[in-house]
Amino acid sequence: MHERGNCPVCGMDLVARKSGEMEDAAAIRPVVSVSPGIVNSLGVRTSQVERKTLLRQIRTAGHVLKYQRGRTRTLRARVNGAVTARHVAQGDTVSAGDVLLEVDSRERVDAQTAHLGLLKQADVAPDVLDRSRRLLRRLALSSEEIRRLEDHGEVAERFMIRAPRNGRISVLSVEEGASVSSNDVVIQLEEEGVAQVEVDVFRNQVAWIKAGDRAQLRLANQPGKVWDGRVSVQGLDLRPRTRTYALRATFPMPEGIALPDMFADVVIFGAPVEDALAVPREALIRTGRGNRVIRALGDGRFQPVDVLPGMESGEWVEILSGVEEGERVVTSAQFLIDSESNLMAALQRMAGDSGN
Repeated sequence: MHERGNCPVCGMDLVARKSGEMEDAAAIRPVVSVSPGIVNSLGVRTSQVERKTLLRQIRTAGHVLKYQRGRTRTLRARVNGAVTARHVAQGDTVSAGDVLLEVDSRERVDAQTAHLGLLKQADVAPDVLDRSRRLLRRLALSSEEIRRLEDHGEVAERFMIRAPRNGRISVLSVEEGASVSSNDVVIQLEEEGVAQVEVDVFRNQVAWIKAGDRAQLRLANQPGKVWDGRVSVQGLDLRPRTRTYALRATFPMPEGIALPDMFADVVIFGAPVEDALAVPREALIRTGRGNRVIRALGDGRFQPVDVLPGMESGEWVEILSGVEEGERVVTSAQFLIDSESNLMAALQRMAGDSGN
């Protein structure tokens, strides 16, 4: 109440509070002294306030919206030659970069040999070398293979046909020993599809999540397996009932694993926070009126300190203000010490009021 008069509950005279009086009382809390024996019996432990790199992580629940099948890729021979090795069969599942077929090509080897001959000529024109390099690229030599050819004289004798994406071999058109032309279709690859998963995050978390952030997915029907994915859509909708934002993430995986409306455990990884001042999560005391830690002053003396917490990462909490690097905070039995300090503060206020 702001008016003078009597308290409607106890009948005592109301006294106007000076501006900042309550804030000062909360900011400077009484020091609690505890004997060494009591410290040992309570199991009081402390931890140092540290500068750390904190990884932004959100562990939340999600549900599968749908599964989107991947597209079919057509792989061609790209060179004239013969299939000398076949490493897959129709129906096999492959990963990006796996060698599927090996092809021997005489024209490819001859083009590399001719290019080495040009390099040995002292007066070869630059445009002649450029035309030779373009021919090598048309014959499916990578930039790395051309560099090794020019720097070390390494001739790539076989052309490796590799899987461009994760997927399944749906069509395999050639056998070992078969002759192929550059435009022949040798493999059709069904790319791995993606599961679209919707997750809920709180408003204070959505600010640092962006499209492309890494995510992990775990499903109850596949214990022990983890799928890596990416956040695809940021800040879709605010759910009024839960006051959370709905985001989407996509996870490449084979078909038939993630089914629509299936629930999942999702972890989202944001950019790390460098050089953050942090304390163990268990050191933070959260109340409806604020947050605080118990600072250890040494010699059995402890003092509650109001702090402003920031992000949480695993077992650590960022502290934006209230403590300094190198100080020690209590990580066990801190609630008993905090209660004792609150009782002392109340007694001091009562003593001060009675003295007036």
